[in-house]
Amino acid sequence: MESLSDANALKSNFIWNTFGNVFYLFTQWLLAIIIVRIDNAYATAGLLSLCMTIGNVGLVAACYNIRAYQVSDIDDRFSQSDYFTHRVTNCIITVFSTVLFCAVVRYDFSTSSAVTAYALFKITEALADLYYGVAQKHDRMDYVGKSYILKGISTSFTFILFYYIFRNLLLAISVMFLVSLAITQLYDSKNARMFTKLAIAKNIRTYYKLLSVCFSPFVYGVCIAVIPAIPRLYLEQNQGKEMLGIYSSIAMPAVIVQTSIALLFAPLITFFSRYYKNKDMKFIKLFALVLFLVALLGVVSTLVISRIGKEILVFLYNQDIAEYTRVFTTAIVSSFLTGLVWFLFMILTVMRKMKTIFVGSLTGVLVIIISTVIGMPAYGIDGVNYILIIVYVQMSLLAFSAIAFSIKRHMSIRQVGIGITEDLGNQ
Repeated sequence: MESLSDANALKSNFIWNTFGNVFYLFTQWLLAIIIVRIDNAYATAGLLSLCMTIGNVGLVAACYNIRAYQVSDIDDRFSQSDYFTHRVTNCIITVFSTVLFCAVVRYDFSTSSAVTAYALFKITEALADLYYGVAQKHDRMDYVGKSYILKGISTSFTFILFYYIFRNLLLAISVMFLVSLAITQLYDSKNARMFTKLAIAKNIRTYYKLLSVCFSPFVYGVCIAVIPAIPRLYLEQNQGKEMLGIYSSIAMPAVIVQTSIALLFAPLITFFSRYYKNKDMKFIKLFALVLFLVALLGVVSTLVISRIGKEILVFLYNQDIAEYTRVFTTAIVSSFLTGLVWFLFMILTVMRKMKTIFVGSLTGVLVIIISTVIGMPAYGIDGVNYILIIVYVQMSLLAFSAIAFSIKRHMSIRQVGIGITEDLGNQ
């Protein structure tokens, strides 16, 4: 049985991480709503969505999807300075890659500038993610939650203020970037350095070792960001930024489902790691509990949106968007499956099943490309969610099969697990 301090740490981590993340997500979601309200149109919202789509891919590239590995590195194979050096280097590469991408795609200056500015904003999130990993490893995710709350208030307020006054998306994003950078360096970095020394590592070999060890999770991270981006970019290229703005405005509220799932399992990574390493049957019980809660959340949210989705969209935006209510329901299903994939592939990372992660990720991209080419011309805006649902179901089945097989081989059936509620504290 884990100590009472572990149970209290889990409670604190879960509460702070959940509230902070939900609050930050809400403030970021609010930006798209405010833009539609101010302009009474979806073109600028479409441009912001384009920035977010590309910026999210850049965020994954910068983070190298290393957070789960960093937190589950209970044997300290790499120092926190090694992780820090890796993150800073990747952030620099990501910025240059974003600029190059805009040049290759031949975006106009205003679009390229906005995309690059938003990429810089996401880089501050990548740096913060490294600091959050340090705090999580020391069971202090209250710092993470407080950071999200502080950033949510500050970045959304400055973005809305500057956009309302100047009607300039580039300026609003740039100010948001500067505010986020300041908080990351003055608050997040300071908190992380209370636990460990963070400096640029002189041994370049560790950087390449991390590249190699976490290459499969990185490929997965890029793929999981690219998968929803492909049909969205197709929609923007063929039907314009306004149609992308309509889809993104509808899909944005649905993101709360996949984020809620991530918040559910994120504080449990260290527990999964310990249980799996020790071949403790509580790993299976915890895995089954999270799966049940994920499924329950998916079913309930889908039923709710299928009944009152139209009223929600009209309340948030305007009557014009009511005709796209059907997209809201499928977006909820897609969001639920996204969260499920996140959870299953996190478990694969804990199990260090890197080849499975690599193959599963690339298979997902292959399926999304084929499905986009076939489905988008026929279904248009509806096709985005149809295609994503197909891909995520395929990835979930593959991951679950690999997890079940690994559990059967790795876990000892002789061990008798203690009830999961006992382990997490008699609450």
